Amino acid sequence: MLPLSTRQPRAAAEFRPRQPGVHLLVGDGRHGRRARPVAEAWVALALASGHVVHWIDGACRLDPARISPWLAQLGVGPRALASLRVARGFTAHQFGAMVSRLPDELRESGSRLVVVDAPMAMFDDEELRAREGRDMVRHLCADLQRAVGINECIVVVIHGRHGKGVHAWRTQRLMHASRSRLEVVTGTDGGLQLRRGDGPWRPLRPLRATSGSRHRQPT
Repeated sequence: MLPLSTRQPRAAAEFRPRQPGVHLLVGDGRHGRRARPVAEAWVALALASGHVVHWIDGACRLDPARISPWLAQLGVGPRALASLRVARGFTAHQFGAMVSRLPDELRESGSRLVVVDAPMAMFDDEELRAREGRDMVRHLCADLQRAVGINECIVVVIHGRHGKGVHAWRTQRLMHASRSRLEVVTGTDGGLQLRRGDGPWRPLRPLRATSGSRHRQPT
């Protein structure tokens, strides 16, 4: 796959959610790993505009260093990363508690963009009872929707396209809680292709400089 940093990060702006709500970003790989660069590009755009961004890391895979080159392309130094607030949970209960605290965190920060990466990774723990896990997923989805009401927030949830066992049920719950779905796959040329809902697949291409201003929005 071509690294997204070889493209202008504004290429991803065309696909960025515009309306407040929970938006599902679905990708191939473990817990949607292929979709993560798209979310990171959205984060870079928000940070470059001076906004605070919250990232809840369910797979312990966020590396802020990947965002720095995109900030440089946008004419912003690495100090912008100070506005990226990262939380990591190492158990399902910790992760659920972090999501439940989101409304209070958002009131304090004024942020309008939250990324929740691989929330279902926390529920693969074999020691977690099935019924308890299902109840926690329901509460997590409700808490994500509750967070949207703060600052008219956009909540991006990164999730895998494929999985075992209860994956289909978890996907259904996330889709029920979401306003939109964006899928990300790797094309035959190694580049990323995206589609909204059941629409056509479109390659991720840099935007023309003259059109960049049309895609700016507060996040």
